[in-house]
Amino acid sequence: SKRCFDSCLTFLLYTWDSMAGQTIDPKDHKAFMELQDKMIEQHQRAKNIAYTIRHHEQNSQRARLTAHEVAPLEDDTNMYLAVGKAYFMEPKEQILRKLAETIRTAEDEMKTAKEKKESSLPRRRFASYLKVPRLLQRGYFLKKANPRR
Repeated sequence: SKRCFDSCLTFLLYTWDSMAGQTIDPKDHKAFMELQDKMIEQHQRAKNIAYTIRHHEQNSQRARLTAHEVAPLEDDTNMYLAVGKAYFMEPKEQILRKLAETIRTAEDEMKTAKEKKESSLPRRRFASYLKVPRLLQRGYFLKKANPRR
């Protein structure tokens, strides 16, 4: 799906570059530019969602590792909790509770982002893919990009 999207976007960009200096129908030009803008926007959204998922995975993994390291310590051990640039002394129980909350929150956010990625993006991409053949049927790309015609 991503490969198809990238190849379609590359095709649009290449076609546009190959049409330099040729007269283009303003209606087709506007449709082409809108399609190109939509595809670039969708590609950026997909990258942002992937970044969000990766960020929450890292936060969850970091919290799990910290909880794993803190768990074997004695129960009456006081530890320092980083809050911004400050550190506050907290009991072990409270730190473990906050780590568990961080893990839950990160997993919920990952789940939400994955659902968003799986539900909305493919439909939008598919809608954009459907517009390319319409422009091809009108001969927009073929007569402009093919120098033999």
